[in-house]
Amino acid sequence: PYSYPHFPIACASTITPSGMIAAGKHGLGVLSIGAGLPGGPEAMAKQWAIYEETAAKHGHKADRSKWRIVVNAHLDSWFDGKLFLRSTGPLDELSDIL
Repeated sequence: PYSYPHFPIACASTITPSGMIAAGKHGLGVLSIGAGLPGGPEAMAKQWAIYEETAAKHGHKADRSKWRIVVNAHLDSWFDGKLFLRSTGPLDELSDIL
């Protein structure tokens, strides 16, 4: 159970650019934990641009498959044990931006 060349490593990022800059500089993935905060969805495009620019500057390629969007959600199990995801954050706004 090994991941080549290593297990996934990500840098947490809120609305400030510091997390995106660190991730781009070191070629890491990103956990956008500010996406569910007020102003977060509007900042996503700008955050990604910062990540792309920083990654290119340091010889890395920005890869959206390494980007994780973190929002508050409530998981509710009912109806024959099936899991349903109910948004408690602005997921509709995120889907318009992403």
